[in-house]
This record gives sequence, structure tokens and C-alpha cells, in this order.
Amino acid sequence: MTATATPPPDAAPAEPLPASVTAVVGLLVLFEVTSGFLQVGLAPLLPDLADHLGMGSAALNWVVSVQLLAAAVCVPLFGRLGDLYGHRRMLRVALALIAAGTLVVALAPDYPTLLAGRVLQGPIAALLPLEIALVRDRLPVADARRAIARLVGALTLGAMAGGVVMGLVDSAFGNLRLTLLVPAALAVICVPVSFVAVPESRERAGGGVDWAGVVLLGGAMVALLGGVSGAEGGSWGSVRVLGPVALGLVLLAVWVLVELRASEPLVDVRALAARTTAPFYCAAFLFGVFYFGSQAPNSTFYAADPGATGYGFGLSALSIS
Repeated sequence: MTATATPPPDAAPAEPLPASVTAVVGLLVLFEVTSGFLQVGLAPLLPDLADHLGMGSAALNWVVSVQLLAAAVCVPLFGRLGDLYGHRRMLRVALALIAAGTLVVALAPDYPTLLAGRVLQGPIAALLPLEIALVRDRLPVADARRAIARLVGALTLGAMAGGVVMGLVDSAFGNLRLTLLVPAALAVICVPVSFVAVPESRERAGGGVDWAGVVLLGGAMVALLGGVSGAEGGSWGSVRVLGPVALGLVLLAVWVLVELRASEPLVDVRALAARTTAPFYCAAFLFGVFYFGSQAPNSTFYAADPGATGYGFGLSALSIS
């Protein structure tokens, strides 16, 4: 009589992948294409936007910076809320805010309204972390890695297409508001699509949200960027520059202390400073300064009429893209 091998009692049978996995990842890919489209599509239109609303160069920089500032707070906040209440739920909330913000940007009658719309677009940077959490929760490691690779590729593809498509639409319509309604329509479509087949994550974290960290981080960012923007006229030593910058540095120092002492910090500061990860965060910071910080100045320079300003190339939005 031969003994039959039996699996250990704690070994769970392999769970077959649901038939809808490919469709679900496809929906997440759509969201990332839209994300890339929105993040880059506005860049070639910035000079036209400045003319449309009568903005100066410093004000134009805030159009880019205020969205990045909101994103810096939204990424850890939405990640934590997703851990607590479900990543699909927060993905839907993020998509709804992004759609509302994109519509506000397209229809903004003045500069303050435009900035409000850009703030509402802040959760766009939280889409990818929420999607990664969803696929890691639902798929085996190997399949999750392939899905994440597709998501990152979709983000890149959307970014590549965003500028060119927006430039083409601008050339075809010749109307800035109609051009800006194109990404708004795409963002609005994503909201009902997120209710189609995307499953909710099964794991839930305990604890709460580090709201003190959220407030301090947001306040520090606003103060620092507000101080730097006050140097538009070259007065770096003035109180309007040094005061907000000093306040921002103090708030940032207090934020670090709060995060180090919190049992569930908004951001793991120790991980940021660890020797194994700090070089990568530093490189990402420098890349962000170059990539995002240069969008408004580069677009303005490329669009400037050399006959009137003495510099620039007088390029259209399509040529800039």
C-alpha cells in the first residue's frame, strides 16, 4: 500500500485568477493614460492661458506649483485613507475631484478660480499608488508586477500623448476654452467607469489619520512657495520673501518632529532618511525640480515673440508640445 502525499493543513489551495482581471487592469490603465494626459497636456497651453487671463510669469508658475503642492499632501493622505477605508473608494473620490478640478480649469473666468481648479486636481498624483495597492491586494506577486508595469507604461503613454493631442486640438479649434474641455471630458468619463468592475481591496489597516501631519505639511509647503514667489521683482532679502520662507522652514521642522513621534505618521521620515532609500528620494527631488519646475518657464520662453521681447521662438502650442 502506497502512502498518498497530502498537503499540510495550513497550505491554502491556489486561487484561480478571476476572468475579469484583464478587464479590471484595462480600466486602471485608462485612468493612468488620463492621468498622464492631464499632467502634461496643460504645459504647451500655459502661454495662451497667461494671455487669456492676463497673468504674469510668477502667477503662471503658481498654476503649475499649486497643483504639485496639493499633490504632495494628497499622495500620503489618500494612501492612508485608502488603507483605512478601501483603495477603490478613495480612487473614486480622487477621480471625482480630478474631474471637477479639470472642469473648473476649463471654465475658469479668472485667476483665483483657475488656482482652485488646479488644487482640486491634486489627487491626480495619488491615482497610481491607489491602483498599485489594488492590484497588489488582488493579484499574485508576479501578476501584480506585470500589472504595475502596464500602469506605469500607461502613465508615460498618456503624458507623451497629452501635449501633442492638446496642441493639435488647439490648432484645430483655435479656442482655448474648447481645447481645455477635451481633457475635462476625458476626466469626467473616468468617474462612472470606476464604478463598472473595479473590485475593492480586502485588507484594512487600523488606527487613524495623522491630521496634524497633513496640516503642518500643507502649511509648510504654502509658506515656502509663497515666500519664493514673493521674489518676482528680485528682492530676495525683503521681508515678504524671508518671512514666509522662515515660517515654512519652522513648520517643516515641527512637521518632522511630529512625524518622528507619531505612532502612525503621515510620512515615514526615518524611511526617507535611511541610507538605502535616501539617494533615490534625493534623485527624485532633483528630477522634480528640473522636470516640473521648468514647464512654465520653458513654455513661456518658447512662445515668446523674439521681435517683441528679444528672446524666444514665437512657437505655437503644437510646436511647443
